[in-house]
Amino acid sequence: MPLSGEEKLKVFAREAMVDAKLISNEIEQQTKKEFEEKTEDGKKKILAQISNYIEQETEKIKKRVRQSRCDSYLRTASRYSSVKTTGKTTN
Repeated sequence: MPLSGEEKLKVFAREAMVDAKLISNEIEQQTKKEFEEKTEDGKKKILAQISNYIEQETEKIKKRVRQSRCDSYLRTASRYSSVKTTGKTTN
């Protein structure tokens, strides 16, 4: 028995809804995948920035420590030199 025009239209509408749901699911999955990739990239960039900042601050601290040691050494050497030549200690 052949389908009437209205029945054909209902079948076509059902098929269109199934196709629309499949396409919607594909778009949703692709959007989730892109979001996860972008989120992961963002995390990597933030971690790289944090790592770089920590490295820079560590180098600054090392430089200050080296300078402090050098200054301390120079003061000690100066005091020793003064005592050696004058026999008096300096403050």
